Amino acid sequence: MKKRLILLLTIIIIFIDTFAQQVKSTQELKFMGKSMDCSMLEMATHLQTKECKIINKIDNSIIMTGTFLGFSDCEFYLLEDHHILWGCGIILPDYYNKSLIKIITDYRYIISQYTQKYGSPRISKSDLEGESNCRFFTEKGTIDVTIKSNESFYDISILYINNIAKNEILKIQQDEL
Repeated sequence: MKKRLILLLTIIIIFIDTFAQQVKSTQELKFMGKSMDCSMLEMATHLQTKECKIINKIDNSIIMTGTFLGFSDCEFYLLEDHHILWGCGIILPDYYNKSLIKIITDYRYIISQYTQKYGSPRISKSDLEGESNCRFFTEKGTIDVTIKSNESFYDISILYINNIAKNEILKIQQDEL
């Protein structure tokens, strides 16, 4: 009887520990398959394993190039503050001299991919200045997909914002006051 009770308690402890680890692991937003609960350099190293290349490092950011969702020559931006990775962005290759139909088709494809993974965007806006934005909310952060007109060309960009990291940074900044 005593052995069964110990066995039962051991199973319960293992179950609780496993559940706690799963809950902790789902607290962070993932970018390119890696949790954003890491340093900017760790994320850059992860992206290098996916054949992205570092092209510049400026203060609190790293700029890389690589492939995203089948689009080659994308620019990746890793953003940190107080040594905390809070954002990862992607800008698709220039759409200079490409047809508006191609640009809109690519934008809709990207939105459909995020919709399949995260559900319908909760904020979607379009304005007269040539900008459309879809925002996907998760428990961990937000993902903004934007198409913007800049006179003779368009940009499609995606920005992952880790809300947990942003809250940590805000707390650090408040403590500095």
